[in-house]
Amino acid sequence: MAKVVLARTLRIPVGAPPLDAAPALLSRLAAQDRRAHLFAATLPGHPGGAGPDVLIGATPETLLTRRGDTVVLHPLAGTAARHRHPGRDRAAARSLLGSAKDRHEHRIVVDALRARLAPLCSRLDVPPTPTLHATTRLWHLGTVIRARLHHPPPDALTLAALLHPTPAVCGTPTTYARSLIRRLEPVPRDYYTGLVGWMDRAGDGHWVIALRCGRLDATHLRLYAGAGIVAQSDPAAELAETQAKFTTMLDALTATHDTARLSAESLR
Repeated sequence: MAKVVLARTLRIPVGAPPLDAAPALLSRLAAQDRRAHLFAATLPGHPGGAGPDVLIGATPETLLTRRGDTVVLHPLAGTAARHRHPGRDRAAARSLLGSAKDRHEHRIVVDALRARLAPLCSRLDVPPTPTLHATTRLWHLGTVIRARLHHPPPDALTLAALLHPTPAVCGTPTTYARSLIRRLEPVPRDYYTGLVGWMDRAGDGHWVIALRCGRLDATHLRLYAGAGIVAQSDPAAELAETQAKFTTMLDALTATHDTARLSAESLR
């Protein structure tokens, strides 16, 4: 196996019904990172009649955008925490960009997407090296892949089903990685690393991967974060990476609770 992406979870008391808590949390996520893809969706099949759960998050990763016969992918793999001090932040970015381990992890994802997409394309543009993609809390390695599809072009959802799951969220070979994930992860992923997006009647659409997300139920918010494990991985560093990924939702949740507390105090 070349790579497997292993995830962990946190379960945090919320104390508000999902449909009441979601708007404030989504607003804080939007304020944190204007470049993120925000989503909040009610989920089917909630037992006990307590109202629907809500999947909510702010993902940095676009799986694909299709417009006519043009498709653009922006896979992310390779991560480093950002720092408040500008000098340390720049150093973290340079270190990630020069990391042989992270570039290898990223190349696995890019090569897999190239192989899956190539038979459908008349032109495929894959840059030879990744670039930095910044969120509020994290640096990522990213590669913008552009392609021209053969006619008639497959619709956006067909393309998404072909490409997903990528090695950025599962691993490679896919079958072995998925089997290992099911054996090792103690909590099922549920909607985490699934797809969120849309497609219109012309087949155009935009699909993102459900990362930096959580599931709100009547009493708790369950968060998910994963890390890509390759031969050069260091366990402590991979654990720290998942902790850094949790901060997107944890910061928004803390800010939401602080705002609610201040609002309640102002009424007294």
